[in-house]
Amino acid sequence: MRRFLNVYFVFLVALGFTFAQIPDTTRTITVSGTAQVEVIPDICAISLGVFVEDSDPAKAMSALSGKMNSILQGLLQMGVKKEKIKTLNLQLEPIYDFSDGKQILKGFRASEDLIVVVPVGDAGKILSSAIKFGVNRVNGISFDYSGKDSLQLVGIELAMMDARVKAERALAGSGYKIKGIRSVNIQSSSPPPPTYRAETFTKTFSEVPIEQGTIKVNVNVFVVFNFE
Repeated sequence: MRRFLNVYFVFLVALGFTFAQIPDTTRTITVSGTAQVEVIPDICAISLGVFVEDSDPAKAMSALSGKMNSILQGLLQMGVKKEKIKTLNLQLEPIYDFSDGKQILKGFRASEDLIVVVPVGDAGKILSSAIKFGVNRVNGISFDYSGKDSLQLVGIELAMMDARVKAERALAGSGYKIKGIRSVNIQSSSPPPPTYRAETFTKTFSEVPIEQGTIKVNVNVFVVFNFE
């Protein structure tokens, strides 16, 4: 049977018949939708540092280790979870003086940084206490929102609503109605969270005030609607 159909098809082509795909007559309209969702950050990452100078490199490293252990123990006793503390950038470097054009070895500097992630409400207390525990360098603080994924979903939902309203208004009075969605393209962006640098902070033992600002998530959607 299949062989017969193939022969019949070739026969029709030979006679000059042509076959065309039935065109898609579905009407479409393409619109964009936008949304911005803004929230107050609820977590922050505090970047801290410790450095020790000594003429003996071994003593510098030993003193650094002692200071860092005191800081870590102090933070843990304050209730900061161990998995929320990360140490990094352990360094030992020479310190030079220059006299009469000559480079003179003065000593050694041992340093290490740590990042502490805590709720925003605890940031000032943690920062001030860390200075008491031995931190002598504050690199900065950045803010974030723990539910950023859900925030993006809210933005997408609002942007889709905005796109549909635009499509319905464009078709208003024409007699046509939206019947479905053919395709959606989603673009999302979030500006860098607020960050404060070391010079913002004062090395006093009073609690440092922290202002976290806001975090914004921008969502753009490009939607192709079917209508009839």
